[in-house]
Amino acid sequence: MRSVFTEEEFDELVEAARADLLPKLPELRLEVQNNHSSDPPDEHMQDIIESFNTLKMRFSGDADAVKLIEREIDLANEWIAETETPEPKRSPRTLGAVEPSEEKHGTRSIFDDIDDGDV
Repeated sequence: MRSVFTEEEFDELVEAARADLLPKLPELRLEVQNNHSSDPPDEHMQDIIESFNTLKMRFSGDADAVKLIEREIDLANEWIAETETPEPKRSPRTLGAVEPSEEKHGTRSIFDDIDDGDV
């Protein structure tokens, strides 16, 4: 995407994201959370967490921005953990001994289809 912009345009875009987007990250995360319906919470939040990670890489030189972004990632992950339905509890299974069967299950051998003349 960077090749579409001149260096100056790209720098302006980054600064606009810093000024306009970063302060709204909590609102954006909450909006995505509130729009959750039936899909698994981790899948529902996957896109916004990936976007947050992209922003974190872009603003890696700005400690305050990284701190803000990491906080939103942490809150998103906490929401996922709280929203996911727990695995059903299952009682441990015991395995019994299996006795080999002496009875034949078929009349054909696995070698019946091999033609002796093809060797």
